[in-house]
Amino acid sequence: MGKIETFKEVFDWILYDWDDNYILKKDDEGNFYVNKLYITPEHLMYKTECAGLADGLFEKVEDFWRLLQ
Repeated sequence: MGKIETFKEVFDWILYDWDDNYILKKDDEGNFYVNKLYITPEHLMYKTECAGLADGLFEKVEDFWRLLQ
């Protein structure tokens, strides 16, 4: 995986397991996860795949998470 540049790309990863009743959650360290997807300020990881995140994307994930609360 290369670098993720848009929120749409991140959102597509978040929605991948959404139909299986997994939801976006925040861990104690402030990172986000959905099933086997893990999002940190610098990376998006799914199983053994890892991609860098463009500046500002993690903050957009935080904003999206807040909307769900």
